[in-house]
Amino acid sequence: MCGYTDVSGLHVQRWITGDGIEPNYAREEILEAIQFADVIASLSVLGILTIASDGVAAERVLDAYKERMK
Repeated sequence: MCGYTDVSGLHVQRWITGDGIEPNYAREEILEAIQFADVIASLSVLGILTIASDGVAAERVLDAYKERMK
């Protein structure tokens, strides 16, 4: 993963367009990244709520997540 973030040109390859160097992501790729972040955030919140023994709030978070995934 370092090659995509810090130490090589791999991270720049996705930014090269015919007009210069700028973001060059398809809408589908952006949505995929947002959905992945949503999964990670939802799991993190569920983990904290489990530690806090708040099953009611955890159920609400899970229901909201399922609704977003429809």
